[in-house]
Amino acid sequence: MELKSIMSIYSLVGTFQNPIAYDLNLTKLSLNTAYLLCVKLVKQEIFLYEKHEQCLNCPYVMYNHIQNLSVHKVSSDKQYRIASKNFALLGVESTENVVCDINDTFGEFGIYKLILDHNKTCTLEVLREPVNIYLPIFTVALIYLVAFIFVFTCKYVWTDLKILKGKVKLHHVEEVDVSMSEKERVKSLDTFRGIVIALMVFVNYGAGGYYKLKHVVWYGLHLADLLYPWFLWIMGVCIPIAMRSRIKLGESMLRTFLHILKRSSTIYVLGICLDGGINIDKLRTMGILQRLALCYFVQSFICFITMRNQKEYKTQLTGPCGDIIKMKYTWLIMVVLMTLHTLITFLVPFENCPRGYFGPGGFHDNLKYDKCTAGIAGYIDRMILGHHILQSARAYDIYRANLFEAEGILGTFPALLHVCFGVQAGFTLLTYADHKFRTNRWLVWGVILTLMGGVLCNFSFNGGIIPLVRNLWTLSFVLITCGLGFLLFSLCYLIVDVTKVWNGKPFIFLGMNSIFVYAGHKLTRVTIPFTFTRNTQETHFTKLFANVTDPDSSLRILLREGNPENQRITLKRMRNTFTDYTDDLGIQILTCNHDCDKFGLLQ
Repeated sequence: MELKSIMSIYSLVGTFQNPIAYDLNLTKLSLNTAYLLCVKLVKQEIFLYEKHEQCLNCPYVMYNHIQNLSVHKVSSDKQYRIASKNFALLGVESTENVVCDINDTFGEFGIYKLILDHNKTCTLEVLREPVNIYLPIFTVALIYLVAFIFVFTCKYVWTDLKILKGKVKLHHVEEVDVSMSEKERVKSLDTFRGIVIALMVFVNYGAGGYYKLKHVVWYGLHLADLLYPWFLWIMGVCIPIAMRSRIKLGESMLRTFLHILKRSSTIYVLGICLDGGINIDKLRTMGILQRLALCYFVQSFICFITMRNQKEYKTQLTGPCGDIIKMKYTWLIMVVLMTLHTLITFLVPFENCPRGYFGPGGFHDNLKYDKCTAGIAGYIDRMILGHHILQSARAYDIYRANLFEAEGILGTFPALLHVCFGVQAGFTLLTYADHKFRTNRWLVWGVILTLMGGVLCNFSFNGGIIPLVRNLWTLSFVLITCGLGFLLFSLCYLIVDVTKVWNGKPFIFLGMNSIFVYAGHKLTRVTIPFTFTRNTQETHFTKLFANVTDPDSSLRILLREGNPENQRITLKRMRNTFTDYTDDLGIQILTCNHDCDKFGLLQ
């Protein structure tokens, strides 16, 4: 019973009790790796080949020479093949000289035995069972739950003791003011953005070592691939709210243009500083924040011009399509841009590559299009940006792809469409006061866009007319991520703003300080307590606990909930920064005074 208890404790943290098994030291293994003991009973030379599971139609790469009783480290995210000839590359469809394919997935910290008998048949046995890599998720969640209960219990007990001793006076007026101020803001928007930024920080720090949570190499969609698109979409929601307040305040076109230009320039320069690198010759001119700046500039200016000059925005146009009619000129511009993008993608020839190619080149399709990385979009980036593009990407290691820019020039066109869908959600928010109508409209948008994107990619990761490729920001990727954004925001809106079963805490604080958190985690990613590491073997538990620490540390800095005086100070600062504004629908919206609506993100 005691032994089982100890073993269960070790399994909860994804590790092992005895580091030595079959004369192999398990502490020498890294995440998602295992030992493969090979028993070769044939005299012929045998070789082990490997390829990453996300490397579609790629050749196998020579990995190691198999000898009798030789031990090899194998990975759970790779596929392996045994062959009798030594080639640098072995075609995925080749059957000549192939002894067998190992179709089983190797579990983390497991020990396996491969027997190659005289008939050249392969038998795989499990000598030591791998650890369960998902149990640490439960363990870390349990630790934080216990810590949360303990801290808040101590806080409330301490507060009650101070009240009893007369050291704390209750300020009923301030509490009423706080509740009134909270109603003036669409809290679900900040909550949704806070959830996104927290997950973004978590993923950027390694996502606990779970590669299924990280960015896909090229085709497909993982959790990490949804976050930046949702952030862009949320920015779009905020743009018409910020622009409408400026129109109501009677700002001139010149002043608004300079404001938009200033904010776009600031966020662009910030992106250069954070993601550009230190090599001037290879300084990355396009990137995550750079694309954010460009999309904000274009969509904000279009939104301001159209809202300022059209009569629909000065009247109560609230018919069943009122929010869409208000954006008719914006949608016309988007149709023109996407038509141009589609024509360039499918009709413009370049080098010796096929038109409409969306692949990574390199090893893809057995090196058939090895110089065609990212299609025409990659070609344009390499011609215009030169070496000032993305220098580090998993596609370079796995596909041996040529240089490309994930936030490239041509991909900015569909990114503008992405923000435009967010702007549409913002117009729905401004046009209609009824919660049910708003939610139904967003749900309809979400379902339609998701289905349209699925049709374009044939409901698969790498198929259809336009496959799902985040690095190229393909149309199917835009439609699916925007559709999911509509659906999740609708859910968040219902929970936080309509039914009020949740006040959005603690994520609402991250959402209200999103750029600060993003820039901060970039600058402090090697600083304790924002992140930490150990010299001992890294497991999913240690990595997950460390990766959760960074967004948690950001929350600790931003929350300051334990001291009621801090809440009043924060509220006073917000009042000095923001001005209350009631729109024509009688809905209280907290909008920025002076320059606080940075980048339309309502920081």
